[in-house]
Amino acid sequence: RRQTEGAGAGGPPARLRRTPPGGGRDAVFPPLLGRFPGGGRDGVCPPLLGEVPRRGGGGCSLALMLPNAVLFDAGGTLVLQDPVRMATRLDHPVDTATAFEAHYRAMAEFSRLRLDGGDHTWDWWLERYFTLLGHPHPETAGVLIDRGYGLWSWPIPGVADAIEALRASGVRVAVISNSDGSVEQSLGEAGLGSLFEEVVDSEVVGVKKPDPGIFHLALERLGMSAASTWYVGDSEYHDVGGALSAGLARAFLIDPLGLHPAVPDRITGVADLPRLLAT
Repeated sequence: RRQTEGAGAGGPPARLRRTPPGGGRDAVFPPLLGRFPGGGRDGVCPPLLGEVPRRGGGGCSLALMLPNAVLFDAGGTLVLQDPVRMATRLDHPVDTATAFEAHYRAMAEFSRLRLDGGDHTWDWWLERYFTLLGHPHPETAGVLIDRGYGLWSWPIPGVADAIEALRASGVRVAVISNSDGSVEQSLGEAGLGSLFEEVVDSEVVGVKKPDPGIFHLALERLGMSAASTWYVGDSEYHDVGGALSAGLARAFLIDPLGLHPAVPDRITGVADLPRLLAT
């Protein structure tokens, strides 16, 4: 539903030139810490320019370049369902920590089923979510909350500061959400709406992730190329699969519980991005 500069050996980082957003093919960006099997400690490449010495047959490849734009999913990436408002609709208590974990566990299962060819729908996710949440009637809880309409307004800690940091560094930011027509309002209620140049709601534009068309629409609105853009979301199927099929340079999966060890580009949350993009 609906995220360093190179240092010479023994010396300080050398500042590199960064073009304004939308810079051409010859734009120069700092290299990024990148995860590769067998590379560096815990699979993290050292922040060096160019080739990094290979280690034991694995090792790191070329340093990775920073993006001109980052597109974000909404639910599970920027916001979660507001537990207080949800409890009111359910007339049943909702524990914030349990709801946080239930979201990502249900999304991981949902994504895996879709990747395996299943035709499971959002209603399946809702029932699984409420089962994990411990609701006594998970099969009807989704109806009681109007399938989540207007509830996605609880800002995930660290998101606002991270987006502000990206904007301050010149990175363009926008949202693509498989939503129900309410995502722009929900982001506003979460205090995040003014941070994004564009908010693309699948209900409004008539196309959903993982269809590449919704990613291309967002890129067109920003005037950005796929090759200079990253995506961040919490669904391996909808977000990572969709973004990569649309040609985006990289797609990061939000994985705070460590449920996706096989996905190479994982972060615990949007708050990790400024560290990765630090110059």
